[in-house]
Amino acid sequence: MKGQNIICFAKEWSEDPTSNNHVMTLLARENKVLWLNSIAMRRPSLTSGRDLGKIGRKLKSFFRGAEHAAPNLWVVTPIVLPFPHSKLAAAINRWILLAMIGYYRRKLGLLEFQFWTFLPNAVEYVGKLGESLVVYYCIDEWSHFTYLDGTKMIAMEKELMQRADVCFTTARSLLEAKKHLNRHTYLASHGVDHAHFAKALATDSQIPKEIASLPHPIIGFFGLIHEWIDLKLIETVARQHPDWAGRAGRRVAAQAWRCAPQGHRFARL
Repeated sequence: MKGQNIICFAKEWSEDPTSNNHVMTLLARENKVLWLNSIAMRRPSLTSGRDLGKIGRKLKSFFRGAEHAAPNLWVVTPIVLPFPHSKLAAAINRWILLAMIGYYRRKLGLLEFQFWTFLPNAVEYVGKLGESLVVYYCIDEWSHFTYLDGTKMIAMEKELMQRADVCFTTARSLLEAKKHLNRHTYLASHGVDHAHFAKALATDSQIPKEIASLPHPIIGFFGLIHEWIDLKLIETVARQHPDWAGRAGRRVAAQAWRCAPQGHRFARL
């Protein structure tokens, strides 16, 4: 695909890179991409320091305007009402996004554009922004996330897939579960950033001092620690084989960790 304009609804660009980032970065090589940071999948908690911190970061990002994050790729943060299941909030948010997207379309020269989304709640905006094509990129089974309303997620995703022109899933299980909703649903398996990981084999790569002196073998994990990770299994393996990671293994074996409901945070048991 070349010479197209894409407006993409996705997670926060600055969070840990996932397929959202990789897919849009690749498409931006020969197309223009306007990335909209997360549009409220759930109601925030005003007693949560994490949520309050995220609100503060979003406000700062909003006032910075469009940030040129990669060649042909700009990131903007819309300020929307964080009530994803309110019809009134959805109507107000549509007005906000229409005005915001219209402004950046004129500024960046995005006339005709495709609507891509990695988020099922973006269905509220399908057909209302003037898009020429709708693409849903399904990366997860959203109804299984404990911090989201599973019933609502199922309903929104069903509507989105039925209205989308093309759908992709990142796993065969997702494909089999959802292809009946849209006959133009295809498997797009996750890949690997070979150039990035190949750096570990380069002779001039510097080993971080924190692990340089650890005895071998060392077993590592690269990815997000979320609620579906079997932390009990990791703990058991670390306790039974502390020699597999030297001092780091013994340190892990001496502590039990559990993942907080929304991931990315840990609490010692």
